[in-house]
Amino acid sequence: MPNSTFVAANRTYLGSTGWVNGSLYKQSFDADVNIYTYPKTGDHHNVNLTILPNDVASLTFGAADQWVTAAFQLADFVLSNETFRIPVVCVYPISSQYDVLPRALFYLLLILSLVFRRHTLLSTAALATTMTYSATAVIHVFALLAQYRFNVGPGDADSAKEYGDVDLLGIFPILAAAGIMLAPILNWSTTIRRHRAQAIIIWWGILIFVGLVPAWIYMYGWGERFDLDELQSFAACPRTSNSECNFGPDWGFENDFTYALFKKCNCVDFCTTLSPTSPMRSGSNMVARIGRKISWQIGSSDRVWSLWTFSWIVLIFIVLYGIFGIISSFSSPAAVRNAFFKVLSSGRRQWIQVLFEGSRQEKLLDKFHLTSPKPSPPTGLRSLRHHIAKYIAAGIYLGSIAGAILSPAIFVTTVVSNEILLGMYPVSEHHDAVGAWAPWVSVALVLFAAVMDRYFRPLLISTRIALESLWSVVRYSHIERQEFGSNVQARETVRYRIEKFKKEASIPFLHVWYRGIRLAWHARVKYAEFVWWWKNTEEASEFNDREIRGWQKRRLPKPKCACFSCVRREERRGKQREETRQRREVFNQPYESDNSEDEAELKTVLEYLQARVKRRLGPDFHVRRRPREQFASVDVLPLPGYTKADMRSPPLDEYAELPNYGYLLKRVKRRLGENYEIVRLPGGGELPMRYLARSEESWQSVDTFYASPTTPDISDSQRLFHERDKK
Repeated sequence: MPNSTFVAANRTYLGSTGWVNGSLYKQSFDADVNIYTYPKTGDHHNVNLTILPNDVASLTFGAADQWVTAAFQLADFVLSNETFRIPVVCVYPISSQYDVLPRALFYLLLILSLVFRRHTLLSTAALATTMTYSATAVIHVFALLAQYRFNVGPGDADSAKEYGDVDLLGIFPILAAAGIMLAPILNWSTTIRRHRAQAIIIWWGILIFVGLVPAWIYMYGWGERFDLDELQSFAACPRTSNSECNFGPDWGFENDFTYALFKKCNCVDFCTTLSPTSPMRSGSNMVARIGRKISWQIGSSDRVWSLWTFSWIVLIFIVLYGIFGIISSFSSPAAVRNAFFKVLSSGRRQWIQVLFEGSRQEKLLDKFHLTSPKPSPPTGLRSLRHHIAKYIAAGIYLGSIAGAILSPAIFVTTVVSNEILLGMYPVSEHHDAVGAWAPWVSVALVLFAAVMDRYFRPLLISTRIALESLWSVVRYSHIERQEFGSNVQARETVRYRIEKFKKEASIPFLHVWYRGIRLAWHARVKYAEFVWWWKNTEEASEFNDREIRGWQKRRLPKPKCACFSCVRREERRGKQREETRQRREVFNQPYESDNSEDEAELKTVLEYLQARVKRRLGPDFHVRRRPREQFASVDVLPLPGYTKADMRSPPLDEYAELPNYGYLLKRVKRRLGENYEIVRLPGGGELPMRYLARSEESWQSVDTFYASPTTPDISDSQRLFHERDKK
């Protein structure tokens, strides 16, 4: 049996809408005002409206219907005079993956992974979390672009596929923040450039920028912006004695309403009954668009929208800056600057020598009358080309510096403006839901596990020492404790353990302080290096990455962090270097260096060039480091493998005419330094690898190895090829 309720029709909401007899479902969707208060499921559920004489109306529905709860709410909304009716906008909420707390955690971990990237205890867990979180967001962007059409329109109660998805608003600040922080790291970080996981960082950067570009275009791109599927509806709030719940006619729902007030006043909205078909949201319902009050108040000002537009425009530079960093990720900005200058300032002779070899090179040089290595007299065209190359190279370098300086400010403005914008949209889970705070707990547990792995044994030792000290107070007298205490090692005292704990606790603060000192050092040395390059452009452009770093460290010593973690790491590295040096002396391994930062990089380049020289010239040829006596000066840079520009020497005359020899020699000198050369060991023998790149203190051993007991008075080059000449 249907249930019926009768009230005066002219005193209800019916009088203002002009509804007539019939299905309430059909009238609620066909009304002139685009209001959706009825569950959109393809069936009217037997809810009918009957207008009777004398301002009487009847709302009839089936008591056994599954939508009976919604029908009661609808009847109360339409017929009751004790209810405030507040218009609301129904939208799908932002997924819990991109709620406020997960986004805040992402920003925090992103900063920690940058500042403490040399401390594996923090950086490993932080960077792994940020990489997986942002990479998943990129995949989500591609899925949204494939499922939605991102058009504009008033809203559709049947399907949301024609419009955009609100999750794109939550993904965009994540990708923007990751791109802003990643761009200067790819351009400037020597730690990433030398790390064995550099390829992972590069591919992560590629994925971030590939996802950021379409998200950036759709957020505020060319053409029309997309609309969300927003449906107009009402919220019903009962009249109570609480003054906060007295919603008058001038009530501004968006500006004055909060989620807490919505719950406090026992309001009910009909958004949950609206379920337009939406890809990737199966089983989800719309909610009332109740944002944060501060976002509505601040976000309505023109300054915030101007800030958001400015941040969006600046992202163009960040994207280009990041792409440039990915392309040049294996070289420093100074080396890229030098390469641009050499490419743009090179004449036809240099281009022919780089691109061609052998007889084809000779023919082209002869054709253009460039066979003479002597430089041509200066001309206006050559001077113009030189200045154009110089200004372009300087502009690229200064642009990299500007990107590194402006990135922190851009990061702050982008995060603030996007968070204000996102505060205007509802979230699927609030702060008290497990989906909101679970990521924080997960990261905290990971960090706790890392701390326990690092400090569990010292903690047990400290606990044992503390308990023994307390028990000694009971066991011994004061005089006996003083006597026994003089025989206890310093490491076994409570005072020593407390001092050790203070050093460990001060690591973050000291490290941040010395990070600031190092930034100041970088600014000073980069400025000095650029001034020197500007005054000596052609000479300075011949320097490679390692030679530039050597010049910088010689100009101004790099400050070392004094925090306990960095000091301990340097001591551990010193022991490892000593063990490695001894092991390589025993097993004749190829490279020996006093600088652990350059060791892996130079070793990789050396092995690559060795294989290439043997493949192009023959198995008898090797790359070696020239003895110190062959230099015009003994002033060698502190880093192994480089010399000053005035120490350069011409190639060996014996092999200057060999095909590919000159080209390979230029490659070797450019990649390893000017004190490396290509030599041939007669008879096809193998040169012991430990003599290919000796350290500074073992120059004489190189000469001793090449010396011949039968010909002691001939030169080094004659010693090398003595046996070949005899044959």
